[in-house]
Amino acid sequence: MATLGGEAALVQRFELTTLGWRVGRILLVGLPSPAVRPLAKYGRELTVMRILIADDDETSRRILAIVLKKLGHEVVATENGGAAWSVIQQPGAPQMAILDLMMPKIDGIEVCRRVRQAALEPRPYLLILTALVDKAHLVQALEAGADDYMVKPFELSELRARVTVATRVIAAEERLRTENLRLEELVRERATMLLHADRMASIGVLASGIAHEVNNPATFIAGNVNVLDQCVEILTGYFDGKTAGVDEQVALALSELPKLGAAMRSGVVRIESIVRGLRTFSHKTDVVDFTEVSVRDCIRASLELCHSRLKYKTRVSHRTDESPLIVRGSEQQLVQVFVNLIVNALDAMETCSDNQLTIDAQSLESRIEIRVEDSGPGIAPELHARVFAPFFTTKQAGKGTGLGLAISKNILEMHGGSIRAENGRTRGACFVVELPMVSRNENRRVDAP
Repeated sequence: MATLGGEAALVQRFELTTLGWRVGRILLVGLPSPAVRPLAKYGRELTVMRILIADDDETSRRILAIVLKKLGHEVVATENGGAAWSVIQQPGAPQMAILDLMMPKIDGIEVCRRVRQAALEPRPYLLILTALVDKAHLVQALEAGADDYMVKPFELSELRARVTVATRVIAAEERLRTENLRLEELVRERATMLLHADRMASIGVLASGIAHEVNNPATFIAGNVNVLDQCVEILTGYFDGKTAGVDEQVALALSELPKLGAAMRSGVVRIESIVRGLRTFSHKTDVVDFTEVSVRDCIRASLELCHSRLKYKTRVSHRTDESPLIVRGSEQQLVQVFVNLIVNALDAMETCSDNQLTIDAQSLESRIEIRVEDSGPGIAPELHARVFAPFFTTKQAGKGTGLGLAISKNILEMHGGSIRAENGRTRGACFVVELPMVSRNENRRVDAP
């Protein structure tokens, strides 16, 4: 049989001590290597755990170190509780500590008590090692903060089992800690989103009030334009055939009045369109009622709402196929998504000289695809997925909250759809929205041409 040299002599000498540990050379030689019996953590293979040994008996320390190293662990050994406590407080402290109950200066119970009072994060798993069979001491150790204990002498299989249990507990605590951090981040995200939603609600209330105030005078103007048309018709009929006696300025006025009336009517139509867009955008959505919605109408309303920014330096290409583009959803929420995509595109092209915004919508079997493409600098491929993360933004500080695309993604997923970012066909960025289409059999609404 193969020997372990100095280790074998140590084990044979250790077997003769009064502790009477039954850890022999055969057991040590027969230990599985880390490659044979790895430890599991988070579904991955982990062959090494850093373990602290604190025991005032040198032979005990060395034997435990040999066994644990054979099991594939990294070992730190100290001879008293004071040194052990110093190691535990250092960065990269051991994940597990095996502490002898009785040690000079600071015993194992006091180390456990200090670890608990210090509220270390993460806290090492504490295993008390003792030759005492007095239950009072064991209870005292557990009350002080020990996680487990082991009585000397012990079998190798018991040590291995208890270390395996420690590994499972450490992994569970780490999963719990990670989940807590995730939940805290989620709470922070949701709180910010609620604040954003509250601001949007306030904007909606203002927009609704503005729409109401603007709509009233627009109605008066529309009515007066109709009266003006009638007056022009009467005057034209009255002066018809009397050109010889008509003043030149009156004749010019009669010829210009119809043009002015048409321009006023066009302005009223535009005001009414803006008012409809504001009302759609500000519609209360505490309870979302999904109805059949025209994607074409949503895009038109979004372009109308963004018209003031589009009209100066951006060419807009808006193409839709002739099939009905009907989905089941909330018109207000879909308009919000498209407004956000258009505003993002305009922000991206702000420093460009040749601005082109292209919006294509087409039906693809059972779904509708909408592509919003700009001629800006584009988005780096490695950021295509990250742009939808809450609080992530490529805009300058103070220009964006990093919530627009995250909220848009949530809205589209509520509609059974999706959104992705990719490079534009020529340049710039392209956002592709997909929504499930209402089938022709289900569709009871004729889409506007």
